[in-house]
Formats: sequence, structure tokens, C-alpha cells
Amino acid sequence: MVAEANVLVIDDEETVCRSCARILSEKGHKVATALNGEEGLRQFGESHFDLVISDLKMPGTGGIGVLRQVKERSPQTAVIVITGYSSVGSAIEAMKLGAADYIEKPFTPDELATAAALALERRAERAAVALERRELIGEKTSVLVGRAAFREIIEGVGRDVYVPRRREKGLRYSLAGQCPEEEVLWGEIRPVDPLKVFFFDPRRRVAAYPSAWSEIVSGGETPEHARVIAGVKRCDLQALDALDRVFLEGDFIDPFYKAVRDNTLIVASDCSNPGPSCSCVLMGLSPFCEEGFDLNVSEVAEGLIVEAGSERGGKLVETIVEGAQQVAPSHLEERHERRDQVQEIVRTGLADLQPEEPYEELVKHAADSPVWEENAERCVGCAACTQICPTCHCFYLHEQAQEKARVEGRYEIIRTWDSCQYPAFARVAGGANPRKSVRERFLHRYTDKFVDFKEAYGVFGCTGCGRCVDVCMGKIDMREVLYKLGGTGAARYCGVKA
Repeated sequence: MVAEANVLVIDDEETVCRSCARILSEKGHKVATALNGEEGLRQFGESHFDLVISDLKMPGTGGIGVLRQVKERSPQTAVIVITGYSSVGSAIEAMKLGAADYIEKPFTPDELATAAALALERRAERAAVALERRELIGEKTSVLVGRAAFREIIEGVGRDVYVPRRREKGLRYSLAGQCPEEEVLWGEIRPVDPLKVFFFDPRRRVAAYPSAWSEIVSGGETPEHARVIAGVKRCDLQALDALDRVFLEGDFIDPFYKAVRDNTLIVASDCSNPGPSCSCVLMGLSPFCEEGFDLNVSEVAEGLIVEAGSERGGKLVETIVEGAQQVAPSHLEERHERRDQVQEIVRTGLADLQPEEPYEELVKHAADSPVWEENAERCVGCAACTQICPTCHCFYLHEQAQEKARVEGRYEIIRTWDSCQYPAFARVAGGANPRKSVRERFLHRYTDKFVDFKEAYGVFGCTGCGRCVDVCMGKIDMREVLYKLGGTGAARYCGVKA
């Protein structure tokens, strides 16, 4: 039970503000109120609040806008959305953006008090976990170092160190030892290569028979942190989290993926130059990383802010403390301003592509939309979108004859990337194929990304990296497809006006 908390109530009805303030004050909380979103956000910027309770529909900045900005400024602050105009779509969107609860008006004092108590308890639990993590990592979690010095440090960590290198057609991951210093870019956009190529090989020998199981899964002895991948952006870190859910959770853990994952140090970095195809914010992400990495690098004028995000990252930071500079408040403020600028650039560029309904609802209820047919006519079925996608992981197993095997006298099982966009992908014995047409395969890709994957793993199968937009021979833009769904049958099914 949280004894006392600072709470901000935002509602354009003064009676609601007063009622909420009275109910929560009686529970021992300090409550401030605001009659519109703009005033509420101003107060939020000037004071510390543990919990924000915001009405959904208000003139000017509404509840979703308040929720977005609160979570961007202070991810640990709990937010409850209240509304007299509830809908499944708005509830899903609020929860996707991080709302702790969604309450319909009118509500009883007990309902509000209980919701607030639960939200604050969950916030306290997360804070305790974060504190434990910081203690595990060490008191000094970040340092300021020069670019050349940091590169030298990570090159001494792993056997193979990959860094983002400027090439003619974008950034590519290259071995650090082969890159001139001026070609290594820590910020910029995400590299062309999806991160999955390091963990999920396009082609791999997974078994040979006859042989023992221990021989099949053995990857040999590898030193700790045998490999370092640096310059990983938020969209790719989210994709790696999605692949972790696929290959490391459930009844079967992929031994090949796990072996590589355990021996790779991830160095993330802030995105400083998003491209025209980027859309991380549409997927509820930001262009910078806050967790999931071993180290994170943020560019500032005086060098790189290097922040630890794991125990092994913390140990590495400890080794460079002596030769590093203390991170000052001015450095953190500069980082904050840079992040805000990049996020605003991405959001502004996507202002005309933001649908009113959550993506999973749009796709789930739009099977008969003409949008699928219109875009399927442009699709050439090359599968470039799935091959370049950082989360697509379909594969095909086939036997390799003895004469082609690496070991004489054995047969091999080879795993290769596959794609749901190939005509034969869904074909079964007897020749039946539930997805014969391009339209059916095109629709399936969106259903898998925004409905099936979300239901199975709790996150979208799309991270907004934009690679599929860049490589599509038919010039199909996933963001435009999803936006157009909002003006067709999907809107009717979601109960909103098209």
C-alpha cells in the first residue's frame, strides 16, 4: 500500500476535479487539479507527480495527448484515463501507450480509490525493480567519453566487434577493425542490415545424422562477450526483444539462437537522423533506448554519454571510470533536448498517417477492405519485405544429401529463411493452399504483424523501422496501407465514423 503520493487530476469538468481530489485526499494523497490538458501538462512540467488521472475527451489536448507526453517525459509516472465516451478502440490505444487503467464514468469513490491504489502499487513495484537493477549495475551507471576512446574500449571487449559504418547506400554493420574512424557513426538512422542476421542465420546446419544430441547443439567454447554489436537503434532493439519471445520463451528454446544471444554485448545508440520511412512513434516507440541494452550511447557536443543497462554493461562502465569524465546535468539536458527534437521530427513527419483506431482493430476487422486488393495489384511477391524485416523469422527445413554434407557419410538438416509471401509457403500435402492469391498473402502479412503476433507475444510484429518501405519494388508503404484502412470497412466495425 502506497501511503502518500502526489496526484494530478485533469478534467474539463470542475465537479469531476473536485470529486476526485476529495476522494484521493481522504486516502492521504496530495492532489492538484487542472481544467484542461495544456494546464495539466504545464503543472506536470513544474512539479513531481506519481500519478496522473486524465479525462479522455477535452478541448485542446485530450487524454491520449496527455498520456503520450507524460510517458515521454516521465515513463515511471502512472496514468489513469477516465471517460464518459468509452470505446474498445480508445481503451486499447490508451493501454498500448502505457496507461495503468481505463475507467468509465460515472465511477464510484471506491472504484477510483482502488484503481489509484493499484496503479501506485504497480509503480512502486517497478521502481523497486529499477532500484535493484541500478544497485546491481553499480552506483555509477553513466560516464562521458570521447568517440575514439569508446571505440578503443569496445574493441577490447569482444572477439568480433561490429559498428555502424557509412557506406554509399546507407549505414552497414562492419567489423570495427576494418573501419576508418571518420566512417563510424554512432547516431544517424538504423543500419540497412536488420539485427536478426546476427542471431538468426539465413542458412544454418541444425543437425546431422547419425549423431548425438550434444554434438548437434554444441557451438564450441566461446569467451564471454565474444561479440559486440554497436549502434543498435530502438526499432531494432524492440525487434530483438520480439525474437527473444519467439526463440527463448515457451516449450522450446532454440539452442543456436540462445548460444549467440548469450555471447553478444548489445551497445544501443540514440537515433539522431531518422529517415522518411521511419515510423517508430506510430508503434508506440521512441527513437532512443531506455532499457534492453548492455550499454547505450548518446551523442553530445563533448563526446558520448555511455550508460549501463545490464550487469555486464555496468562492469564494463566500471573499467572506464578513471579515464572518463563525469556526466554533468548540462550533458543530460543536452541529451534530453536532442531526443525531444528527433522525436518531434518523426512525429511531425507522420502527422498525416496517424489513424484514429489502434492498428490491431483496423486490421482485425478489415478482411473485406478493398485496400488489400488495391495494394496486392502492386505487389510482385519478391518477399523483400519479409527478408529485410527485423522480426520476420519463418524458416524452412530440408535435408542435404551426403555428397554435399560437411562430414562424409552423414546427412544434414539445413534451416533457411522462408517467407509467407512465397506462393508455396502455405501449401500442404495434396497441393491444397489456403493462401493461393497475392491478396491473401498480402493480407496475411498485416494480420500476422498487428493481430496474431500481438496476441501470441504481447507486442506488435512491426517496430516501425521502415526497411520494408525502402526495399519494396511495388512502392507499397505499410503506413499508408494502415491509414487507408481507417477510411474503409474497418472504421465501421470499430464503431467510428469513416
